[in-house]
Amino acid sequence: MDKILQAGDVQDRAMTWDTLAYEAGLENVSARTVKNTMGSLDYHKCVACQKAYVSPHLAERRKAWAKTMLERYPNPEDWKHVRFSDEVHFSLGPQGRLMIIRRPGERHCPDCTQTEPPQKEADKKRVHAWGSIGWDFKSSLKFYEIPSNKNGKMT
Repeated sequence: MDKILQAGDVQDRAMTWDTLAYEAGLENVSARTVKNTMGSLDYHKCVACQKAYVSPHLAERRKAWAKTMLERYPNPEDWKHVRFSDEVHFSLGPQGRLMIIRRPGERHCPDCTQTEPPQKEADKKRVHAWGSIGWDFKSSLKFYEIPSNKNGKMT
C-alpha cells in the first residue's frame, strides 16, 4: 500500500481506504483494518493543500519587490516598523476539496497539492476580511462588503 501511495498523484491519494485495499489486492480486508494499519505507519486522511495559479508576470513582480525590500531593510531590526496586510475572500457553500492520504512531513509535496479549480459564478455567500500584522502587532480582522464588484477586492 505504501508503494501505491508513493507512486500516485493527488487524485490517487484521494482514494478511500476500501479502494486502497482493492488496489493492493486485499479484497477481503475491511476499510477499518486498512485505516488502522496505515495509521500505525503514520498515514492519515486530511484536506489536500490548495494551490492557486500565479502568473509568471506576478511571480516576477513579487520577486522584484522582495529584492527591493531586502536592499532597503538589510537588518532584522529594520523590519520592526514594517506592517504586512492582506485580504481574504471565501464562499460559504459546497467545498469540493479532496481528502487525501499522506504521512507527516508531506504537507507541501507536489503529490499532496490540489490545483484550485476556476471559481464558478454561483449564488454563494461571499465573505471578505482584511487584517495586518507586524513586529509585536496584530490588527483585528475587518469584515466588509463591496457591492460594486463580485470578487470583493479592495482598491
